[in-house]
Amino acid sequence: MRATLATWVVAGVCVAVHLARLLGDHAAFVDGIYAHGAWMLAHGFEPYVDFTHVALLPADLVLAAVIRVFGADARVLEVATTVVILTTGGLLALAARRVAGGLAAGITALLWCTSLWVVHFHLFERETWAALGIAAALAGYARCVPTRDGEGLAIDGRRALLIGAGLALAFSVKITSVFAAAGLCAHLLLSGRVREAWRLGVAFTLLVLALAGVHALAFGDGFVEQAFLFGFFRHGTADLATKGQWILTHGDHVLVLTAVGLVVAALRRPRGLAGAAACVFLGDLTYMLAISPTLWDHNLIPLAASGALLGGLGVAEAWRGGARWLVAAAVVAGLGVVAIVAAPALDTRPYGKPGPGFGGTPRHAIERRATFLERHSAPGSVVFCVDPWPAFLAERVTFVRYWDVQPVMVGITKSVAADGYAATFAQRGSQLVLAAGAPPPPKRVASLPAYSARLLANAIVHIRPPLLEAIAAREIALVMEPLAPLVLEPADLEAAGYERFGDLGFFGWRPVDGVVHTRVRPVYPAR
Repeated sequence: MRATLATWVVAGVCVAVHLARLLGDHAAFVDGIYAHGAWMLAHGFEPYVDFTHVALLPADLVLAAVIRVFGADARVLEVATTVVILTTGGLLALAARRVAGGLAAGITALLWCTSLWVVHFHLFERETWAALGIAAALAGYARCVPTRDGEGLAIDGRRALLIGAGLALAFSVKITSVFAAAGLCAHLLLSGRVREAWRLGVAFTLLVLALAGVHALAFGDGFVEQAFLFGFFRHGTADLATKGQWILTHGDHVLVLTAVGLVVAALRRPRGLAGAAACVFLGDLTYMLAISPTLWDHNLIPLAASGALLGGLGVAEAWRGGARWLVAAAVVAGLGVVAIVAAPALDTRPYGKPGPGFGGTPRHAIERRATFLERHSAPGSVVFCVDPWPAFLAERVTFVRYWDVQPVMVGITKSVAADGYAATFAQRGSQLVLAAGAPPPPKRVASLPAYSARLLANAIVHIRPPLLEAIAAREIALVMEPLAPLVLEPADLEAAGYERFGDLGFFGWRPVDGVVHTRVRPVYPAR
């Protein structure tokens, strides 16, 4: 009875946190390119051809089906993400319960569902969906490793296929999940289970090749360039020490209790589920520290999944082992981290800081921008909007969908067409632009930090010319401010016969004579 009550209490807390987020006034409106891409899929546009897309499609197809039924609504996507988050927490709890009992399960679920970054990126974030696949793999793995009593099952071909399917699901959403798969295989090797490691590795590889093969057959070179090559051309400038400091200062209570789990995994249960979760965590951490070109908060979400499981297993083991002082100290430290990190995020002023936890952009601010687009452009028309989220809510096609993605992809596509894959790949260390014969960027761009300079230079070289052509041909019905600096200037719009106007507190540009030549389907500028 007590166990059942505790289960319902934990489940209630997990649901309540995300229900409060769902009903709240603020949300993290980031990475709108993926929401907009799902909307385009729902309306028959072809990925990798009509619009850029730097991942595989399974999650996007699910969201496209949801959009077909319920329309382009941010809260609909948020409900779908909530289901994913709670399902992930349930899978992690099941894994912990099998090997360490109800205490570990409850702590694991609470850690995952209250992680500040999971709560913050509650609207829609691909890493959250990738964590679902990792949790499914760990839940399957829990059936194959020794429990506290020494009971366990070997990984036969069928179980390897099921665990590999979870990892392949994570890979299909975010290809860097290959490091989680490597972590599980490494745990099997370190445990002396070479045959099982071979089975899991083969199962995962075959499933990934099947997924990639279906995409390649359906979409050709565009898929290969966007889903795989793109990752090699996004260079950051942060060194190992900077990344390590960033993770420590941007972490939350999950990472505090993860440390307890790492100690338990190393000293008490290296061959059990704690050891497996530690290998997955360290695999993702290796990517973050040694390979990842960027320092973005949502990249911590996969770490929160394996870290929550580690924390739950570690705390339960320490509690049973008599080290309750360690548990108490870890909990106090975790609460302290929450207080320090989350406090600024509770700012709910109209344009409060977009921090972790419940921070973010007011929903009405994005909705009003979408209303502006709807009022001043016809359905089916092409608009220019730096932020994809208002375009998604207004159900409008944007000429340039995301400054961090499309310009680089245009450069890669042009370079592959002109020079081939080998020469293009050899350019991955270049500081600024891709593609042979590209004009040099302005000096003002070269003086920026390398990562920002590279992105902006590609935008100027590869996006500005077709953007100006489209404006001159009146193929863009509405240009919404802010404009992209150095890529589109007021003088460019005035020369093309556009006028500036204001409405609802926003400003935009439209043709003076009102004549627009609407494109039925957008043309990906690289094609």
